[in-house]
Amino acid sequence: MSSLAKRRKGDVTVRDETKRLKSEIKRLKGEIRKGRAQLAEFRRTAADWKARFREKHRLLRQARHLVPSPAVLETLLPTRLAAAQERARRPDAVARHREFLRIGKRYAQAVEAYEAGHMSNAQSICVGALKFWVPLEARLPERVARAQKQGLPLRVISNTREVASGRVMLDVGGNLGRTAIPRVVLGDVEIAYAAEPHPENYDCLVWSVLENGLAGLVLPDQVAISSRDGTATLLPSRFAGGHALREPGASPENKLTLEVPCCQLDTWTEHLKVNLEDVNFIKVDVQGWEPKVLRGASRILSRQHIAWQFEISPGRLKRAGSCLEELLDLMDLHFDWFVDLDKTRIESRLAPIDQLRSRLSHLESERLETDIVLWQSGGLRSGQS
Repeated sequence: MSSLAKRRKGDVTVRDETKRLKSEIKRLKGEIRKGRAQLAEFRRTAADWKARFREKHRLLRQARHLVPSPAVLETLLPTRLAAAQERARRPDAVARHREFLRIGKRYAQAVEAYEAGHMSNAQSICVGALKFWVPLEARLPERVARAQKQGLPLRVISNTREVASGRVMLDVGGNLGRTAIPRVVLGDVEIAYAAEPHPENYDCLVWSVLENGLAGLVLPDQVAISSRDGTATLLPSRFAGGHALREPGASPENKLTLEVPCCQLDTWTEHLKVNLEDVNFIKVDVQGWEPKVLRGASRILSRQHIAWQFEISPGRLKRAGSCLEELLDLMDLHFDWFVDLDKTRIESRLAPIDQLRSRLSHLESERLETDIVLWQSGGLRSGQS
């Protein structure tokens, strides 16, 4: 090949390589511009999220100051307990206690056991200024430690005092008295009627009332509240707060079940001669049985002045043979307003019932739960004039 041909071939190779390099440089510049644009977008997004976080943090701090803190209520308990004990000595409280002894066989048995000192199957613990009895189980020594650690639901109490104050409350799922006893002691209500179906829990509930000197102010009854009158199947739990009702004939998670008396909320209040005009607040914590409670309370639901507190757990509702949608449908039917007590929520506390599903969308996992308070507004729903 001649030198001229070689030179021309070399020129072509250089030009091609130069062209390729220019193309590569152009591509790289394009990538750099794209990367810079993405970086700028990322910085804008980061700045936006930072601003949102600051605003949410500000709103959360503001929300925490809307209600008294649990620490405030805890400091009130000792002196309020002494005042409540004085109220329990009044003739009206003594008369209620005696009437409960007359009409309640199980109540009389539990009182007799306490007065005779026959509480070997339970242990007394102190939670702040209050005393509670906890059922003992040799296979479950952690029961007492768990009850001690749980303490009192003072955050929920402080967040519901706007609607819970009044003469009488109904505590459906009374457990060991962790809600009814503080409510009465703090002066939120004068009288609390508590329904607790588990026999050992019930004995401890009565003993806790007597231990704190509140006979005639907190009135426990051993009964499960449901959609019918009769008996119910109770599935015991490892812990005092986990016992759950099941449909008759349902396949239980384990072989051990108890048969307990049950009745509708309407029937229960009629039997105890509760004046519904005096009832301002009903707390319901029944491990997924909440729809059944509502279905047996048509007479009480017609009293529009009563506010209700519910624990909502999709997982527990499912295990009880129900679902979240069933409960929300019933709530939408009977209530107009609600407040979600989830401590991480920063929206306005008050919301109309048509926002209930969207506000509870954070319960996408069956393991999540929250407490809400609902009430009526005399038939006038949000958006109506």
